[in-house]
Order: sequence, then C-alpha cells, then structure tokens
Amino acid sequence: MNESSFRTVLALGVMALATVEIGCGMCTEIGCTTAITAVVSIAGGVAPLEGAAARVCRGDQCVTTGFEVNLDQASCKGAGNEDFFVGCSVFADGAIFFTVDLVDPDAPDEEAYSFSVNAKDGSGLGAVSGVVVYEKSEINGDGCGYCYEGSL
Repeated sequence: MNESSFRTVLALGVMALATVEIGCGMCTEIGCTTAITAVVSIAGGVAPLEGAAARVCRGDQCVTTGFEVNLDQASCKGAGNEDFFVGCSVFADGAIFFTVDLVDPDAPDEEAYSFSVNAKDGSGLGAVSGVVVYEKSEINGDGCGYCYEGSL
C-alpha cells in the first residue's frame, strides 16, 4: 500500500468513526439561540419605510430601530439592549420578517411581545402583538441542551 492509499483509508476510517460517534449520542456543533419571529405586513411595498421606525417590545422593555431604503429594497438597522437584539428582513411586497434573539438562553413560559412600524409622520403602518409560547427542542442531540423558539 502506498502513502496516498494509506491516507485515503485513514481518512475514510476517521469519517466512519465520527459518524458512528455522532449517531451514538454525541452533541453536534449546530448551536442555537433563544429566539422568536414575527411578520408585520405593510401596504405599499417598501416605499413607506423611508424614514419609518420599528418598535419591538418584550413586556415593558422596548427597542426602536430605523430602516434603510434603497430604490425597491429595504432593510432594518439592527438594534438591541442588554436583554435582546432585533433584526429584520424586508420583502418587496412590504412584509417585514422580524427576529428577536434573547440574551438569556432560558426562555420563560409565556411572554408578551408587540411589533409596530410607524411612518416618518408617526402614523401606523402595521403592527402585530401577542403572547409567545416557546417550543423547546434539542437540535444538537439528546441531552445536549435546549433551544427555545417562538413565533407570532
């Protein structure tokens, strides 16, 4: 067996061993955040977002962020505080997909959230609110820690 063949056999053996180990309860390195998602739809596409602001509240703690509009595309500027971070994606039809990543990985049983988008003149463009019930999962494997996700 030449050196090249030996290295190939060794590499295949290591890959097979890693597959067996992962299949036998080892934790993956996927990682997770405690997060919620919400969609706020506004009429008129992205044009009304010029100068607009989004306000996201988790209970009585709120974060406000603005939007960047460039022709028919928009995005929001990320914002946060010591407890959570808000980001979003904006689609051409005016649907705004918000994500809220929590700093504390252990989510409470239920939490009230509100998402609102106001135009530059202060008028309301869209809003959604409600109580989030988190779903618990172990995406990194059994016994590897819980991830919590919720949506409105």
